Amino acid sequence: MICVEVHPNNVLTLRDEAYSKVVSDSVKHETVKFLFSDNWKDYTKTAVFTAKDVEPINVLLRADNQLCLSDEECYIPFEVLKGNSFTLSVFGVCGDRIATSTKENIILLESGYVLGDKPQEPTPNAYSQVITLLDEIRNIAYSVRQDADNGLFNGEKGEKGEKGDKCDSVGQKTEALGEIFNDLTNNVANKNAHAEGNRTTASGNSSHAEGNQTTASGNLGAHAKGLLTVASGDSAHAEGQTSSATGACSHAEGSNTKAVGNESHAEGISTSAKGSNSHAEGYGCSAIGAASHAGGGQTTAWGKYSLSGGYLTNAYANYSASLGNSTRADYISQFVVGKFNSRPSEDSVFTVGIGSSEQNRKNAFNVYADGTLEIGTVKITPTQIKKLLQLIQE
Repeated sequence: MICVEVHPNNVLTLRDEAYSKVVSDSVKHETVKFLFSDNWKDYTKTAVFTAKDVEPINVLLRADNQLCLSDEECYIPFEVLKGNSFTLSVFGVCGDRIATSTKENIILLESGYVLGDKPQEPTPNAYSQVITLLDEIRNIAYSVRQDADNGLFNGEKGEKGEKGDKCDSVGQKTEALGEIFNDLTNNVANKNAHAEGNRTTASGNSSHAEGNQTTASGNLGAHAKGLLTVASGDSAHAEGQTSSATGACSHAEGSNTKAVGNESHAEGISTSAKGSNSHAEGYGCSAIGAASHAGGGQTTAWGKYSLSGGYLTNAYANYSASLGNSTRADYISQFVVGKFNSRPSEDSVFTVGIGSSEQNRKNAFNVYADGTLEIGTVKITPTQIKKLLQLIQE
């Protein structure tokens, strides 16, 4: 195991140089433990491993991730343990905030093991890790449902207890004509509102708060449920854990999601829908432009009516689309697919990226607004294309 420390200034350093080397060719054996400063505690953290000729591998730091031993310790992916060294860094996402650390180079000691003919299974990417976690949650819920259907929770009815001195069987009406249940001391309900569970607050008119420490402060049917969720927009809905719906008629669900724009929708883990009518889903995605959509892992749709999907993609301009792995669409109405494309020119409308890393971005194919095709470094004008077609037909 190696131990690294992430300081308040986001500098990542080895905790003990004497134990900074690991042996190559290990699979699910060598681990790295992170010691984070307090300013990282609210962030969903991801470790990033890079090595020569290996695309960056991200590991979501969660105890329930198959690649982790705890929220702060994970296995080192075997793909980066094949050379002389690898580079380690970490980033965190908290709503629309992103924290990144410096990089640290880790030296590998050569092992005596010779790889056989059977290759190892690749380390799951960040998207697969999130999907695995969601599948495990679904399986647990299904198991509980099966137990209930099989009568495991059915027991004999106990004796009726004495009537409480503070409420009747329905609950308790407040002076403002709201209704509270369960925690009669700490729950709060406003006019025509409803609060139930533990330390819930339904302060908006006709609002509903349920669960544990939820708050429905918006009016007109705002609804918060789960753990530490907030529905502050009028007619907004927040559910899950630490999710917030602040825009009018917005919807936030999952873990640490934020629906900020009016009629926006955020779902998944640490997603943010800021634009009006925007939609963010997946892990760490942000839909910033009006009516934009971001999905997958850590994608961002910046422009109005833009679309970003896949992993680490960015649709910067209005009406643009960026799909694949680490692609970018910089100008209005551009459509980019593939991986690690180089920055398109302003008059490009369609680009296919074939790069291998952030430092090696390149394109295989471009289509320009005037109809010109660019394949590699060769450009073919519409006139030349027409002549080629005529020759083919002859």
